[in-house]
Amino acid sequence: MLTLIFGLSIDSSIGRADEAHLPEQARMELFIDNLHEADKRQFLDNENFYLPYEVWAGVKTDAENHVTSITWRNIFRHEGSLNVRFLSHSVTFLQATGCALHSGISLEELPQSLESLYLSDNRLMGVANLTSLPDGLKFLYLGTNHFTGEVCLTNLPSGLVTIHVSENRLTGPIVITNLPASLKMLAIEKNFCSGSLDLDCLPLSLDRLFLSENHFSGELCLTHLPRALRYLSASDNRFSGSLDLTCLPEAMLGLNLSNNAFSGSLDLSSLSHNLLRLYLMDNQLSGQLCIHGLPEHIRTLHLEGNAFQGDIVFGAIPIGLVEISISKQRGAKLCDLDGEAFFDERIHVVY
Repeated sequence: MLTLIFGLSIDSSIGRADEAHLPEQARMELFIDNLHEADKRQFLDNENFYLPYEVWAGVKTDAENHVTSITWRNIFRHEGSLNVRFLSHSVTFLQATGCALHSGISLEELPQSLESLYLSDNRLMGVANLTSLPDGLKFLYLGTNHFTGEVCLTNLPSGLVTIHVSENRLTGPIVITNLPASLKMLAIEKNFCSGSLDLDCLPLSLDRLFLSENHFSGELCLTHLPRALRYLSASDNRFSGSLDLTCLPEAMLGLNLSNNAFSGSLDLSSLSHNLLRLYLMDNQLSGQLCIHGLPEHIRTLHLEGNAFQGDIVFGAIPIGLVEISISKQRGAKLCDLDGEAFFDERIHVVY
């Protein structure tokens, strides 16, 4: 197979100045040069010459035949890597998900034109350096890879909308007090990050925050969350201290704080009116539990695996609620606000 139509190879001594003048065809061939030979065949003709990049699967060009978009989903089956330093400076969208990519990737070598980067579901490894991303980047998806080490979130592109680095092997503390004002989703779940978290200075635009299955610890203040926040998941960590749920954003639909070490009494009377799902199971919450004044539209409430004492008192249960799961001490009763025995088939009691 001829490696490149233009006679170049990835091992050639190509200086940065020379790279800027490479033809588009050469850039694309260098971009995929480290893919497995079997995966490169889809870009070759019957004589093992590279096809014109304009006809490559998933490649889109503009009116001047400059590459603007590359969309590859599950099209490579063997371990390989992409040489992002050779990406055309006209590319705004790059997706290579589920493509068996491995080894490291130099995010600082991405073209400044890039706005969307989707590299999830691969085997990329090494440190994810997010401090030198393209200035115009809006969407960053690096989830389900093998990235390691600490990740810095304090020098991100100002227009970033999504950061998804879940299901990696990231470690160390995370600072989320200086995120871009435009950010709508931050997903760090299923890593090994640790230390405390300050949620008091999150971007006002933040819509979804996923922190579950890490090693975060310390108290978690929920009284100054962004008004736009709809989903917060911080389950399966080591958070502790009391829980104040009286100032949740009105936009909030789902809150999952299960499997931590939160303690103290629980006030459910002033939850967000729009809350649909609340998961607080497997903590150390205590005191008498009064389930009264629940949001009108709530559908799921999980409180089992805590240490509530005494009878459990119920007020009116919203019509749309599908399930309440609670645990109680043996001998404790379910009763209404008047102390009378209370029964509702939607209540599941765990001893």
